[in-house]
Amino acid sequence: MKKFLSLLLTVTSLLSVVTIFAVSSSAATTKAFDFLSNQVYAKVYTLSSSGKTVPFTGSNMRTPGSYTYGASKSAYIDNRADELYLMDAGRNSNGEYWAKVSYPIGSKRAIAYIPLTAITQNNGSHAKTISSGKFYCAPRKGASVSTSYYVASNDAVYLLATEGNNYQILYPISGGKWRIGWCSKSNYDKYCAKVTQNTTPSSNNTVSTSFSPVWPCKKSNYISTMYRYYNNGKPSNHGVRSNIYNAFDIAGSYGDAIYAIEKGTVVDKGYQGNGFGYYVVIKHQNGLYSLYAHMKASASVNIGNTVSKQQIIGYMGSTGNSSGNHLHFELYNPNNRNSVINPWVTYYQGKVSVSVGGNSYKANIKYTNDSYAQAWCKWLKNNCKSSGGDYVFYK
Repeated sequence: MKKFLSLLLTVTSLLSVVTIFAVSSSAATTKAFDFLSNQVYAKVYTLSSSGKTVPFTGSNMRTPGSYTYGASKSAYIDNRADELYLMDAGRNSNGEYWAKVSYPIGSKRAIAYIPLTAITQNNGSHAKTISSGKFYCAPRKGASVSTSYYVASNDAVYLLATEGNNYQILYPISGGKWRIGWCSKSNYDKYCAKVTQNTTPSSNNTVSTSFSPVWPCKKSNYISTMYRYYNNGKPSNHGVRSNIYNAFDIAGSYGDAIYAIEKGTVVDKGYQGNGFGYYVVIKHQNGLYSLYAHMKASASVNIGNTVSKQQIIGYMGSTGNSSGNHLHFELYNPNNRNSVINPWVTYYQGKVSVSVGGNSYKANIKYTNDSYAQAWCKWLKNNCKSSGGDYVFYK
C-alpha cells in the first residue's frame, strides 16, 4: 500500500462545504483511502441528522439507485439509522467528489455512490496523531457520545474536519476496520496533541513522539519557492542531505529571527559560497535533521550545543547562492535516504497561514507518479491564485 499521503487534502469550497482527498481531476477512479477496500472499510454515518440521502448507480451520480440492485427512484439512505461502509472515494469527469459506500436494505446491503460531502468535511488539516488515552466519540456531529464509539490508547487518529467544538476523525476499530466519527475539541486536544508523520495507517500503531515543530520564522510567512528535487549530484551543497528532498524558501526581511523548530542538538554549521551560505543543521529527538540556510552571518549556536524549541539560532540574510533575503528550510533523515519528508504537508499545512507568490514554485522533476510532488501541486492549485496558470511542477 502507498503511504497515507494519498489522504492529502484538496480544499475545494462548495457552498461553504469543503471536501477532502487529493484526487486527479482526470482520474475518476483514483483511490483516496488506499487502505480501504470491500474487505477493509470505514464505518460512517451521513452528516445530516435528519432526512434522506439519495444513492446513485455510478460515480457520475446521475441515475438514482444502487450499483448492486440497479436503478430505483425510491432508493434512499436513512440519515438517522443507516451506518455506511465507506469503500472508496474519488472525483468524476464533472469534477464532483464521490464516495462508494454500502448501506443496509433489510438484511442485505446495497453498494452505491453518494456525494462525498454527504459524509465528510475538511478544514485543511489531515494530521495523524497517536492517542494517549481512551476517549468516546459520536456517530454523528453534535450527537451524544456512545460507549461503543471510542478511540483506544495508542490508536492512530486522522483529523478530517473541524466545525466549532466538533471534530471529525478517522480511527481504527476491531477486525482491521476503520470508523469515521465525531469527538469534542477538548477530548481531541487532550488525547491527540502529539502529531506524527503521515504513514500508512495501522490499527496496531504504537509509535509515539512529541515532535511538533513550530514555524521557523515568526515574522515571515511568505513562501517564495517550494522544492521537490531528485538531486542530480550537487550533494556538495550539503554532504548529509538526502538525494531526494523537499524544501521551501521563506522570504522575509534582512535580520528576521530564525528559530529552532524543535529541541535538538547542533550537528553541523558552516559557510558555502556557491551553496547554502551560512547554514546550520540540528538533529532532533526523532532522528530528523532540520537545515537552515542563507543566514546573514554564522549561526548563533555551535556544534554540540543543545537547543530548545523556538530558540533563536540565527538571522535571515542572503548569503551563498541566493538572490534575496530568505530562509531555505529542509527536514530530512540522513540515515534513510529513501525516507523523504515533505515539511509543509507533514507538519504545517492547515496550521500555518502563509502566502505564496511569483512563479518560482517549481522543481526539476517529473511528478506524474510522485505523490510527494503531487502534494505540492495540489495544495498550490487549490490555495493560491493563478499567475498565468503556473501552478504545476515541470512535467
